[in-house]
Amino acid sequence: MNSIPKLVLGYGNNNADVMFIGEFLSGNNETNSFSFSSSQGQLLEKAFCGLGIEKENIYVTNFFKTAQYANLSDEIVNYNMNCLRNEVITIKPKIIVLMGNIVSSNILGKENENIKSKFFSKKDILYMPTYSILDISKDENKKIDFWLDLKSVINKCKEYNFKI
Repeated sequence: MNSIPKLVLGYGNNNADVMFIGEFLSGNNETNSFSFSSSQGQLLEKAFCGLGIEKENIYVTNFFKTAQYANLSDEIVNYNMNCLRNEVITIKPKIIVLMGNIVSSNILGKENENIKSKFFSKKDILYMPTYSILDISKDENKKIDFWLDLKSVINKCKEYNFKI
């Protein structure tokens, strides 16, 4: 008997100016409501804490909304993209941090898949592509770049008087 996979939405402020989008659910996240509850999520939490990013001011989610994503078919990608699109419409962020190539390529287009640390504007939203949590958990140099990207987001928030 096949069970319907549990849809895991993001968490945080439903009126957030800044949204963070990771790639995959990790570990056994299908059983809880937090998208980043694993050791990788703890790494993200440390970055937020170290930079003074207030969790109550942001929204955090994943591109893939279920733990069943082994097959990256167009159908699965489109389903997740539609779920994510609805989440963005609901939250109405002003800045979205795209964490990982899968997220960046599906939102900004394949030609921007490997571009990091540069703001893009699309439909009145600023996008900052950066490394995935998995990437930064494996490579110290990417942690530094990720940290600098988040500092750029903070500075942009200050410039536009957005909450973060």
